[in-house]
Amino acid sequence: MGILSRVTDDLIPPNSPHEQIFELCSKAQVAFNWCHLDEALALGTRALESLPSAPPWLGGEVLHHVHQLLGLLDLKKDDRPAAKEHLHASARIESTPCLSSFGPSMQLAGALLQLGEVEAVLDYFSACQRFWDSGESRLNEWSQQVREGKMPDFGFNRTFLSLKVPLCWELRRPEAVLGRLYHRTREGAWFVCAFEPAAGFKNIVESVRYDFRNVSGETPDAEAAYDVLKALDLALYPGDGREPVTDAVIQVEGDIAYFRY
Repeated sequence: MGILSRVTDDLIPPNSPHEQIFELCSKAQVAFNWCHLDEALALGTRALESLPSAPPWLGGEVLHHVHQLLGLLDLKKDDRPAAKEHLHASARIESTPCLSSFGPSMQLAGALLQLGEVEAVLDYFSACQRFWDSGESRLNEWSQQVREGKMPDFGFNRTFLSLKVPLCWELRRPEAVLGRLYHRTREGAWFVCAFEPAAGFKNIVESVRYDFRNVSGETPDAEAAYDVLKALDLALYPGDGREPVTDAVIQVEGDIAYFRY
């Protein structure tokens, strides 16, 4: 099941190339966060191939974030030289309003630091000063910490900063992906999502049909349904890379899923 199938496709303006490029970048990030590395590579490559149609203010930002992603994918293959080249390429860009204000991503730099690639990261810090004037003091501080053998706290810059991440989750059990949820609205405490089942969902479909949303108070039926749900060992993995949600109450009705936690 490819991530291209649903992740907020219906929200992309059909005649807006720059929005489509942002969406490709966002999907690539989600695929990486969900550990679907082949999909992340395909989406990131498509974003790069779409750059000729991008306005100048967007090109630098896309190049920065896609090279960061491709470098992280290289590290998954234990290809440090390629990852370092992508790190340097992510800094060989024209400045953009967002990057000049908020600064570059440090996700790839942090991953390389953990592998002892100090010189590559120091060179990256130096290159970033060209388009991040307001971050000079932070870059100098991080450089000093790295020279002292410390791992800087990159704070807000530790991840992909400016790319909009679709509000979506992947429903999993330890051994399988069961489906994907795409946020549409809220009803009180409940998230209301479009639901796209995966092959393994058929094995649990009866266990997630209980109408938890319309139960008033604790009842034996509700408690029994909750015990069944808890025994499934389900987890929701957010598309933005945060920690999985393991205590959600989930209800699925056809192509609509509801959950709260």
